[in-house]
Amino acid sequence: MNVNRGKMTAAAVLAVTLLVVGGVTGYGLHRAGTVGDGRLKVMASFYPMYDFARKVGGDRIQVKDMVPAGTEPHDWEPAATDIRNLEDADVFVYNGADLEHWAEDVLDNQDLVVSEASDGVELLDGGHDHAHGDEGKDPHVWLDPMRAKQEMKNIRDALVKADPGNGDYYEANYEKYAGEFD
Repeated sequence: MNVNRGKMTAAAVLAVTLLVVGGVTGYGLHRAGTVGDGRLKVMASFYPMYDFARKVGGDRIQVKDMVPAGTEPHDWEPAATDIRNLEDADVFVYNGADLEHWAEDVLDNQDLVVSEASDGVELLDGGHDHAHGDEGKDPHVWLDPMRAKQEMKNIRDALVKADPGNGDYYEANYEKYAGEFD
């Protein structure tokens, strides 16, 4: 009977040790900001930003879309789990131009590379139906291929800033899709 108790105790100690070591190791990799396989963790605000990040980042990133499919991004608000996922990311990609009204507040307490994809992109007059913000400009710039190309360039720059060792890879992917947009 003492032999079985000794084996059970040894098995319990081994199991606890594996859990502790695995937990510590996993925590260290997770907090390093990369997925366990070295890819950058990228959060995108909604699908077009997700798609552009995926195209430019290729297999060197893991990208997640914050706004669920079928949800209107204009009205969406991040939940606590979305904020937690953002805290664990290396890069956050969002359109900007007042489309994600929540982004500025969420980013105040974040330490990550941020790509406001519409930065430097000329916005169109929004008219009555598509105007956002005080200036009445249309933030849906990804619908125009030349403006979308500039958004992808901004995303590329953020990925290179977060992962300069793969800069040539991100540049090549950008050039491929920019050519298609042309």
